[in-house]
Amino acid sequence: MALFVFSIINYNSARQTSYDPTPPPDAQRRYAITVSTVTLVITGAVLIMHLDRFTPLYKKVWSKFFAPKSKAELILLLFLAAWWGIATWINTTAGGIAGEGSLQLNLYFSTWVCVIDCFWTIERFRKAAGQISTQRFLSEMPARSAGWAVVLVTNLLLFSFAANLDNYVHGLPTNTTGNETYPTNLYEVYVTNPPPEYQWYLILTVSSLSWIIGLLFVLLELFRSKRQKSDAENIFEGILLFILTLFWIPTVTIVTVPGGIAQLLGNTYFWSWAATVAVLRTFSWWIRDWRESIHDMIEVQLIEYERAKRQALKQSAEEAFTNNTNTTAEGNNDPVSNPKAVESGDGQQDKTVRKQGSPEPLSSRRGMTPPNRLSVSPTRSPATAGGSSPDKK
Repeated sequence: MALFVFSIINYNSARQTSYDPTPPPDAQRRYAITVSTVTLVITGAVLIMHLDRFTPLYKKVWSKFFAPKSKAELILLLFLAAWWGIATWINTTAGGIAGEGSLQLNLYFSTWVCVIDCFWTIERFRKAAGQISTQRFLSEMPARSAGWAVVLVTNLLLFSFAANLDNYVHGLPTNTTGNETYPTNLYEVYVTNPPPEYQWYLILTVSSLSWIIGLLFVLLELFRSKRQKSDAENIFEGILLFILTLFWIPTVTIVTVPGGIAQLLGNTYFWSWAATVAVLRTFSWWIRDWRESIHDMIEVQLIEYERAKRQALKQSAEEAFTNNTNTTAEGNNDPVSNPKAVESGDGQQDKTVRKQGSPEPLSSRRGMTPPNRLSVSPTRSPATAGGSSPDKK
C-alpha cells in the first residue's frame, strides 16, 4: 500500500518536471515516469489480489502466491528492490532528474521512500517466513559490530555519491552559453562560485577512511574466535572512534554550510550527516560500554571487599569465643576465685570416703537429727517430759 501511494507521488512529480524553468532532458523524465508507472501497475495488481475474496482465484492462486515462504512473492519483492535501487541512483545523483541543484524535492524524497519501502517489505517477508531479519542479525552481532556496520554502509554510500558529484562538477563546461539544460543553482554553486578544492579531498578521504575501518572491525567481529575483546583492543577501538569523531565534526560543518560542496540538498548533503551521526553513535556506544566495564569492575571489587570483611569479622568472632571459653574454664578450676570448686571438691571427697568406708547413718539417710544433738531441759524430769503429771492421771 505504501509503495503504491508513493509511486503515485513519484509519477506526478516526474510529470511536473516539464514545467521547470530549466527542465531536465526528456530521456530522464521518461525514465522516471516509466519507473513509477511499472510500480503502479504491479502494486495495484497486488492490492486487487489481496482484496479479492469472491472469485475462485482466491483459493487456487492468490492464497498460494502470497503464502509464507512463497518464492513467487520473494522474486517479485527482489525485482522491485532492484528496480528502485537502480532508479534511485540514476534519478537522485548529480546530473539526475532529482539530483543536486534540480529543486525537485518531491521527486527526490518519493524516490528514496519507495526504495526504502521495498527493502522494508522484504524484511517483513523474512520475518513472516520465520527467517532471520536484518534487524535481528544486527542486534545479535557481537560487541559494537552493528554500529560499525552502519558506519560502513553510510560512509560507503557517501563516498560513492561524493565521488559522482565530484566527477560531474569537474566535467561541467565553464561557459554557460547554450547550457540551459543544466540547473541554474548547480552552475551558481559549482561553476560561478566554486567551493575550495580541498573540500573534495577532505570528504573523500574521511569517508573512505571511515568505511575501510568499519569494514575491518565488522570482519574482525564476524570471524573472531573469542567472544570477548581484550583491553588493548577496546582501547585501540576507542582511539579510532575518537579520531573519526574529530575528523567528522569539522568535515560535516565545512561541507554542508553555504560555500561547501554539499550545500545543496541532495545525496551528498544527507549522507554526510548520516555518516557523522553513525560515527558519533558508535563512539557514544563505546563510551557507554567503557563506563559499564568500569562500573562492573568496581562492583566486583566491592563484592570482594565485603566478602573479605565478613570473613575477617567471622574469624575475629571465632577467636574471641575461643578466648572466652578458655578463660571461663581456667576460672572454674581456680580455688581462690571460685570457692564452689573447693566445696564441690570436698563433697566429692566425702562421697568417695563414704563409698569406700562405713555406711551412712540411718538418721542422716532418713533426714532425721542425730541423737547426740538432742538437748533435754534440766528443770523437767523425764516423767513430766510428756507435758502432764502423774497426780492428774
